[in-house]
Amino acid sequence: MKFSSALLLVNIVAFADAGVPDVPLPQVSVGLNVGEDSAGKPLGGLEPNVKWQTSGTVAGLDVEGGLSADITSTDQVPTPSYWGKIKKSFTGIADLSIRGDVDSASMEKVSLDIRASGFGTDAQLQGSVDTKAKTASVSKIQVAKTVDALGGTLQVNPSLDVPSSSVGAKVGYAVDNTSVQVDSIAKKITVAHCFGQDTIAPSVKASGELSLSYSRTLPQGTLTTNWTPSESFDVTWNDGEWLTTFKVPIDGLIKANQGVKVNMKRTYDFIN
Repeated sequence: MKFSSALLLVNIVAFADAGVPDVPLPQVSVGLNVGEDSAGKPLGGLEPNVKWQTSGTVAGLDVEGGLSADITSTDQVPTPSYWGKIKKSFTGIADLSIRGDVDSASMEKVSLDIRASGFGTDAQLQGSVDTKAKTASVSKIQVAKTVDALGGTLQVNPSLDVPSSSVGAKVGYAVDNTSVQVDSIAKKITVAHCFGQDTIAPSVKASGELSLSYSRTLPQGTLTTNWTPSESFDVTWNDGEWLTTFKVPIDGLIKANQGVKVNMKRTYDFIN
């Protein structure tokens, strides 16, 4: 089946111009991806995307919903994904929300994200429901608690990966311009310190592997570098419009086909 991206955009513009009241306009954007990531893609560096969403209040509940579709080829009709969210706020006490996501390629499966927050504690449950098989499953449960301690802020984030029965936790403490995070899942400790516009964050894993991150706030955007010995050296420059990434494998300048990789991205909004 031949599909015309231009025809889709014309229909959207025609709908927008009709001036239908109380119906939000879709968001149409085209990403420009130049470099390594765009190699071999049917549309080259073009990444068109169409999004639409709406919101309202029903019986005291905040309700949202929408769809998103990436256009990856001129020969195929895009397969959109749909989502819906219900939220209830208990003023000054707690918030509860339930979000469901459905991919049109697998309409019988609904991914669920249930969240609750209150008294400085956030809880999240992720799972899915198979409407065809009439089954439900839980994939992950996590809790985050933040408290003031010793002049700083302590955050504890335990989690349970249900399929593997794996229990983990992240514990972080921040005071002034310094923060420390212990991640039992990645088996890593990270210490970060901010010097004005500069932030340095060395990390060490239980295996002894070291890495170093450095970022600087620029007049327009940020510059971030990450160095992992024996692996790679990455530089990311974000000026608010363009996102440019340089990746240099440590041995990439010696081995063939493993040289410096450069990628540049930007998104242009046409209807918003």
